[in-house]
Amino acid sequence: MDKYIERFIKQVQDISDIVIKFQSEPVQIRIVEFLLPFVEPKGKQTKNSPERNEFGVASKKKSSNSRFKKPGVKIVLDQVLLTDFFNKERTIAEIIEHLNQDGNKFKATDVSGILLAFVKKGRLIRSNNPLNNRFLYKKP
Repeated sequence: MDKYIERFIKQVQDISDIVIKFQSEPVQIRIVEFLLPFVEPKGKQTKNSPERNEFGVASKKKSSNSRFKKPGVKIVLDQVLLTDFFNKERTIAEIIEHLNQDGNKFKATDVSGILLAFVKKGRLIRSNNPLNNRFLYKKP
């Protein structure tokens, strides 16, 4: 018999000992559904099945930048509010340019909603620029 199938049978037997201890059938089913992906034998990968290591245990893929995830717009804008950047009226273009100096790639659509939320909370003041009818943001 294939070593993977033997290992699978042993793992299923180990699980069955644990599952039998629970009296409730729905609980038993939930436990088996949770544990089953971890004990399937290594075989052909289907389109949607997770990759498995040599023991047949599903492995999670980590994205290459998951360890160094950049902060979101709100966190960066909170930090900028602590500086004197908003002491002068700024357009969205100036704000985005300032935020992207640190290697971020924020767009106007990412920033505008957060700026509006800051205006509603009273953290910023928004006014119209009479020259081009665009919004200007400033600290109160």
